Amino acid sequence: MTWSTSLVFLLFWASPLVYSWNPFSSNKRSGIDGNQQVEGGSPLRRDTTGYNFDPNGTAFVWLPEDTYAGSTFFDGFTFFTDHDPTDGMVTFVDQATAQQKGYISTQPDGTVIMKADDTNTLDLGTFRESVRIQSNKQYTTGLFILDLNRAPWGCAIWPAFWTVGDNWPANGEIDILEGVHDNEHNQITWHTAPGCMLNSNATFSGTIAVISDGNHTNCDASLDGNAGCAVIDWSRASYGPFFESQGGGVLAMKWDENDISVCE
Repeated sequence: MTWSTSLVFLLFWASPLVYSWNPFSSNKRSGIDGNQQVEGGSPLRRDTTGYNFDPNGTAFVWLPEDTYAGSTFFDGFTFFTDHDPTDGMVTFVDQATAQQKGYISTQPDGTVIMKADDTNTLDLGTFRESVRIQSNKQYTTGLFILDLNRAPWGCAIWPAFWTVGDNWPANGEIDILEGVHDNEHNQITWHTAPGCMLNSNATFSGTIAVISDGNHTNCDASLDGNAGCAVIDWSRASYGPFFESQGGGVLAMKWDENDISVCE
């Protein structure tokens, strides 16, 4: 099965910068055998530092394909203005409104800012304005890197960075960064059509999220209120107040023939 997916940002503060790589494009340099000539004419040796490997053992390296950054950051995205699919108390605004009200901007050093309305006191039941953007380009695998200075956290806050296909959930959803309400740790989640399971015997940090009837290992979006399959990263540096106090961090999601991996 081949997924085609878009990058999505929801309610980010400070500087989301995305660097995207597509391993199936011409930018995936395959056929590297790792052999290098040692200085002085010594016999060839194998040095695989920095290489990745296809399932057949062929080595490859990742090369840049797209960069979303600085003053042109928003050129690659469409502003989502429909009703929130998760029924949150939020109104997503268009680009012109976001610019006029200061929800989006680019600083002189290239830092990109996205934020929700954080100045108005609203009446009970009134939805707060915010920003959600989705990449115009779709990807069918890749290495996606987010350099983030801050992400909002606290009561009623839900920042996220994820990939999602047009035909949801058949084309999948990968939540790379997701903070919900008072959580102070990142939760990485997959939402799919029936038939996808999280391998609990795989090697990873963090722990599998637990729901009422057991571990979060079934990724089927039609079950358990679309809970998906999830891993909680218990590092204080993954999201929340400590993440902010240390000046943010870098998150990466690798999606290729071998697996889907998220690193923070």
